[in-house]
Amino acid sequence: MKAYELLQQVKDLALYSTTGRDSAILQRLNLTQFTLYDMEFHWRSLEKTVDLTTTTNSTFTALPLNVGILYDIRQVSVSPYSKVTYVHPYKLHDYVPQAAIYAFNRPRYYTWFAGNLWWYPIPDAVYTMTTWYYAKPTQMQFTAAGTAALAGGVTLTGTNTTWLTSFNVPTSGTPTNPVYFAYAADQLSDGTYPWALVSSITTNTAAVLASAYAGASTTGAVVMTSDSSFTPEFDPYLIYSTGILEVMRNREMSQMTQMLQTQVQAQLQGLIQNQTSLPDFEDGVQDFAREPILLGDDYARFPFISGNP
Repeated sequence: MKAYELLQQVKDLALYSTTGRDSAILQRLNLTQFTLYDMEFHWRSLEKTVDLTTTTNSTFTALPLNVGILYDIRQVSVSPYSKVTYVHPYKLHDYVPQAAIYAFNRPRYYTWFAGNLWWYPIPDAVYTMTTWYYAKPTQMQFTAAGTAALAGGVTLTGTNTTWLTSFNVPTSGTPTNPVYFAYAADQLSDGTYPWALVSSITTNTAAVLASAYAGASTTGAVVMTSDSSFTPEFDPYLIYSTGILEVMRNREMSQMTQMLQTQVQAQLQGLIQNQTSLPDFEDGVQDFAREPILLGDDYARFPFISGNP
């Protein structure tokens, strides 16, 4: 579900019919996301890959801001493809000689410090480093302020809307994280909406959709929302856990709190069983790390390492 849909589900549990608690509930939903992230389990829905490129003669490469844990880095530009070995920052000096004899070659070691990956040997060319990592959740956001008119299926013109200030949008106009649009009147029977991906937001009242909006409306009250960082299997846990935090504010709903706590425990056990990567992750990584050269160029056959050539 999108952030706005999760919010509506929590409001239904807490018997809210007004918008006065919307911001507080959204904050609690984000808190619940980070509670999941901070558990000792590694959820598959937070596993990501990204291709980073080194800069010739530069000692470091910047990491994406959402990197939480690094699993593995593979050099995939030059045959044979190879694993780059992690070294603790305080141990790197054991591998790096004095400045007068710094080596420039294909990197074999890296360390993670101050948001950068530091390489040794220093890259003598541009190399692609496929990085497998565990991502931090992104903050869920939404706005339901104002109305908008839709032209040509994709061009939005808002009135009293706050699109630019409600989301993380750089100067390019493309949202840093996916943002979705729908008309409030187009809610479907299951409580969801015919969301359309937003391709750009240039002002608080101007936005463009990535493809034609599929709902029936072309004017009226609107919603823009981000997505949850987790797959739909986690929706009940997010809803019930956040619902507990809200329901606990009302003494008259103590029995509801107990029921929701039971649901949360049941959901968590199922998620641990079905959505963690530990049972099928550890052995594979250990095998790659132990004999990284055995597969040679065939690393490219694994999409989570480098993608098919």
